[in-house]
Amino acid sequence: MYSLSSLSLKMLDRRALIDELLALGDIAGRLDLLNFLRYTWDLDSMPSTDYRFSTAAGDIWDHIVSEQHWSYAYLFHEYFDLDNAPESQFFCFLESIIHPVVRPPEEQQKYVEVINKYLSQAGYHLLVKEESAGYKFYHLQTLDLLPSLPSERFEKLIFACKENKFKVSEGSLQSNISKLAHLESFLIYEWPVSSSSLLWIELVDWWAKQQNLSLSIATERSFYQRLRLPFLTKPRSHRLFFELYLKAFRFQYKENLPALLPQVYLQIPSAIVGSLEPDREQIVHFLMRLSEHQKIVIHIDDPHAYVDERGKYQPHKHAEIQAQNRELGIAGYEVYFFTEAELRNPEAGAIVEQFFRQLFQKYEVKPN
Repeated sequence: MYSLSSLSLKMLDRRALIDELLALGDIAGRLDLLNFLRYTWDLDSMPSTDYRFSTAAGDIWDHIVSEQHWSYAYLFHEYFDLDNAPESQFFCFLESIIHPVVRPPEEQQKYVEVINKYLSQAGYHLLVKEESAGYKFYHLQTLDLLPSLPSERFEKLIFACKENKFKVSEGSLQSNISKLAHLESFLIYEWPVSSSSLLWIELVDWWAKQQNLSLSIATERSFYQRLRLPFLTKPRSHRLFFELYLKAFRFQYKENLPALLPQVYLQIPSAIVGSLEPDREQIVHFLMRLSEHQKIVIHIDDPHAYVDERGKYQPHKHAEIQAQNRELGIAGYEVYFFTEAELRNPEAGAIVEQFFRQLFQKYEVKPN
């Protein structure tokens, strides 16, 4: 709950704000109604207004979820009396509407715009407090502090990892980046969160500045060689996939070529996948960012990852990997797979090229 006793809501028309939010669509987003409401109210302790039920959860289930006797407007204006509720409860309700668990990034923004239109009347504004994997976590900020905020936010990208695992202390990846072991084992690139895509030429330019080199073919070649280092401990198919991509598209797409990054460290916020455990850490084989909300993960499916040292199939290993892939999907990544057999095929180049051409066509990535 917020502690906002100093916030005056005399100028804020709560009823109009609630009605406009309801007009946007399903207020509960990706959650069922009862679980959404539990972010703000303890439904299982609140008494029922209907003699047939013992708690508010029973009321709401019967009158809205099951029979639809009540409207959402009645629920929030009359039943919960949000028009006159304590400020802390009202703002907790607003926070729940825009939480990443409730709705994806493409929906968050339109709700934030409506809420801010009304909050500004009371001298407050919802701002992004943290961003991870494309998901935004908002908090309230007074308008008089807005000018001191940075005009651009950056996200750290860890890639070309020569190690298979890293350990991060408690807290967010962004605040603990310096505590990762073996800093020399990976590259760290900071990109503007608002940028549309991550291009190969942008990374080459960044590499040149990091190494105090001029932007040239030789510099690009040195960057390419650095990115190949993680493949020394990987099956040949990983290196081949990377090489086939650049061979097929580097000179056709030129400055418009999306970067394909190997061995990328990702931290999946536990809130996004509905977990109370610490944030999940994964290293994915390849990552491509086509826009803020279009992030492509590509895995080379290695059958050896599912067996023990004696070559015996281990179902629990297979299940663990599939669970990680589902989490990536929930966190907003598109996940694609290539098999070892495909990349050992004499037609591997054509297979890889066809995939990326279809992907670029889908997202309107055009040659230079």
